[in-house]
Amino acid sequence: MLAQLIVPGSEILPGDILKRYPAAPVAVAEDVDPRYPNSRTLRMADGTWYFCSPVQEYVVTRRVDPAPTTPVVLVVGNTSTADALADLTAFACDVSDRLRFPTVVATGRDYDPTQYEAVVLADGWSETFESAALGCEATLADMCTLWADDVYEHPVNTTCGHCGEDDPEAAPVRSVDGWTTSVCPGCAAEGRRLALPGVLVAA
Repeated sequence: MLAQLIVPGSEILPGDILKRYPAAPVAVAEDVDPRYPNSRTLRMADGTWYFCSPVQEYVVTRRVDPAPTTPVVLVVGNTSTADALADLTAFACDVSDRLRFPTVVATGRDYDPTQYEAVVLADGWSETFESAALGCEATLADMCTLWADDVYEHPVNTTCGHCGEDDPEAAPVRSVDGWTTSVCPGCAAEGRRLALPGVLVAA
């Protein structure tokens, strides 16, 4: 998979294609010569040379491996009104923070619980049709099925799910259909800046 990244000149790698030099990819990226600390030498695949600053940022196209699929928890509850959906979405943030899994908020019946790591029933079994149907499917499939009380038995998470560092400001980030696992502010900012596929896709 190809991705466009912004990297300093010191991090340009063989195989990168520079936006400002699109004719050929980098073949060899030389370390900075101590005699010329402000310049790094790049030999391109077509035999030409390019000199870049190790501290200046460059736009490059790089082949990246897709991130492994992360287990996700399905959060089910009342979505019959805008306020109810907002409450369920806020609860899903707590689920991500305490269980350390990304979450998807079920906005209807059309979900396959077996495609998720677990199902959390925000309002119990009988409050909504979705809770009854999806909860029964999860139970029949012998899946992990939790209630809200089960979630709140877990402590708030302060470990970043991306870099692994302990940070009291680590918190889930809103994604397209739920929340990411808790991430520190630095990783959240980098994820938005670099738009790395599969790392952090924020709404």
